[in-house]
Amino acid sequence: MAYRVVFTELAVEDLEGISQYIQQDDPEAAKRLCRGLYDLAMSVGRNPFIGRMTPEYGDATIRDIVRGRYRIVYAVDTSTETVQIIRFWHGARGYLP
Repeated sequence: MAYRVVFTELAVEDLEGISQYIQQDDPEAAKRLCRGLYDLAMSVGRNPFIGRMTPEYGDATIRDIVRGRYRIVYAVDTSTETVQIIRFWHGARGYLP
């Protein structure tokens, strides 16, 4: 059974910001990239522990998965069978705050 996937407000803002930035040069590329990131985030619900433990947090329940230059950071809650998407983070931005 898959875990439910929910997005934080910050994650939604991240994805919107990525889209707006890329749309300036290539609207179709923005759609493809953001759809791919969204689909990957949703797929984590089927296998929540597929990503690595996020080094900045040192917590086994906070994980990330990489697609290209982007990291999708998420938290796994086994008690509610929920995956919370925390951030979509571009590698050029350095480490997570």
